[in-house]
Amino acid sequence: MSERTNFGNGRRRFLHLSAGAGLAATGMLGALTRASAVEAVNLYTWSAGVDTVKRQLAEFQKKDGLAVKYNNLPFAQYREAMVTKFVGQAPIDVLWVSDGWLPEWADAGWVAPLDAYPQLLNYNADAQDFCNQSMRYKGRQYGLTYYTDYMAFLYDADKLAKAGIAAPPASWEELVDQSIKIKKAGLSEYPLMLSMARESWLIEFMSALVFSNGGRFVDDNGNVVMDDP
Repeated sequence: MSERTNFGNGRRRFLHLSAGAGLAATGMLGALTRASAVEAVNLYTWSAGVDTVKRQLAEFQKKDGLAVKYNNLPFAQYREAMVTKFVGQAPIDVLWVSDGWLPEWADAGWVAPLDAYPQLLNYNADAQDFCNQSMRYKGRQYGLTYYTDYMAFLYDADKLAKAGIAAPPASWEELVDQSIKIKKAGLSEYPLMLSMARESWLIEFMSALVFSNGGRFVDDNGNVVMDDP
């Protein structure tokens, strides 16, 4: 996982902080036009790169004159804490949002689409298309991407060689076959390790497994199909 640190100047710098950053329905779009106003923009993020974000915000505020009230929460509690704040109508202007929660928050009216503002969509050119797609829901774009990371499959080349396996698996079927072969060879009691704890990353692993097997969580109409044999 990496974070972008070489940002541009002024408002561009602040917008790049918006991460999967969406505009809260309470109105960051209005805040961008009131740089001389007394009230500060309320920014909520999870606790990642806090020192980096603070440095960037300090430079932004110095150059643009728009005050920003920075709030951060642990990622593991972020979704639940933000939902509580939405329901309680807490002052939120800009926030980080995971693409895993975007449909929920958009349907609830907690975040506002930004695609009516071409000056914001100009930043799409700085990101790969799949990043921009992750911020779109029902034909509308709700945020700008501030970072991208990748999930990796790691294997033990020595164990594969000892089991007589020439190359790592290229499919789920090969993965199962190789795991069984390694187990039968007595090289490992549990040849395959998956992180399946009930925590914030579980949806990421489950999505990778389900989608790469051609499965889906919902149909085209958004109806749950997880219990469909």
